[in-house]
Amino acid sequence: MGSAVQVQVSHLLGAPGRTDRRQWDVPLAVEMPVVRAGGARADLVLEGSDDGIRVSGTVAVDAQVSCYRCLEEWEEERVVPVDRTVRRLPDSDGYRITEDGWLRLDGIVVDEVVLSLPTAPLCENDCRGICSGCGVHLNTEACKCVVEDRTSPFSVLANFL
Repeated sequence: MGSAVQVQVSHLLGAPGRTDRRQWDVPLAVEMPVVRAGGARADLVLEGSDDGIRVSGTVAVDAQVSCYRCLEEWEEERVVPVDRTVRRLPDSDGYRITEDGWLRLDGIVVDEVVLSLPTAPLCENDCRGICSGCGVHLNTEACKCVVEDRTSPFSVLANFL
């Protein structure tokens, strides 16, 4: 990732309802087995409270996604909601406001984007995938495999459905 995005928030601490809006392009380079993401745009509102800063808004990210079953690819824009309160003491993810009133936003944004990306995306809910025998894309053509007529020892369980 590129340079850190740090914001001075001391003027918001102890000022409930006072806000500051931040927008910036986020240099993302997320590479997962079936999803790649980059080109994000953050639009966040920082709101003061008695004990911390509420960070809320959205991050729009361009993602290239591959179907988990058939490997078809497509591009989509995902709008990721962000809503987190950061205090002086580190939270469970380690985010905190420094003693001199600075808050790093880049890590929060990247974490929210990565957590929102699908781990097993489907091009369609009823995607049939690729035949493991002949490699045919089952959404577009029929399988060329020879089906063995074997009786499964579990076939009796079908009577209970």
